[in-house]
Amino acid sequence: MKKKRIIILSTVIMLFITNLVSAQLFKISAFGQNGIITGDFAKREINSKNAGYVDYGFVGGIELNYYFNNKIGLGLRWTSSEYERNTDTYQSDLLDMLGITNDHYDLTQSYSFWAFGSDIGISYQMNISEKLQLEPYIYLGYKGLISPGSEIIFSQDNTTFQYKTKSQAYLGFSYSPGLKLNWNVWKHFGFFFSAEYDASSFVEDDERSLLFSYDTFEITDTQKSYTINSVNIGVGLSFRFGKGLHQ
Repeated sequence: MKKKRIIILSTVIMLFITNLVSAQLFKISAFGQNGIITGDFAKREINSKNAGYVDYGFVGGIELNYYFNNKIGLGLRWTSSEYERNTDTYQSDLLDMLGITNDHYDLTQSYSFWAFGSDIGISYQMNISEKLQLEPYIYLGYKGLISPGSEIIFSQDNTTFQYKTKSQAYLGFSYSPGLKLNWNVWKHFGFFFSAEYDASSFVEDDERSLLFSYDTFEITDTQKSYTINSVNIGVGLSFRFGKGLHQ
């Protein structure tokens, strides 16, 4: 009796695996998204540990997806993100912090935070029509963030100073639930529109600032803990292939 059950279970498993293999569908996609930043990362407080002076962001990426029964999908994706800092507001706050009240200064600053991510996700395709599909998804993964640096040379009380904030790298975790509208224009090629909420939290670390002149040298380490929340909307191009494409 036990042997019979094992045979039946093995047969069911083999039929299930055969069904998955026969229905396999692969998709390679490239996409771009524009995002509106919310939360602490959008704050404008130069002494805040989590303010980024950022309003908008751009995300570009590549996805690899494998679909079971043309419905449930597993995905890998790699992203690169730029978060542009509001340099005018940052410059004004920096001058106030350093007590610079004249035009005797020269400021050089980076314009953006950069982030690089690697994610794994799951999705589910729902047919609307022959060529249209809705696909809710969620991705989880790791992300690295590089903060912008700045350097200013200024004169106060007949003394020339140099103040420098060094760029710093941070590591963190991200999750990104979203929804795609897939438009399969041709058999292998299609477009999609996406809306996504992206949340990233990075491990606290120190950003180092240097202030020096001919007779002074000060080092300040400020703890920073960035959290990025954004609502992204974008478009993408996909290429589909596999046995499941013929079903």
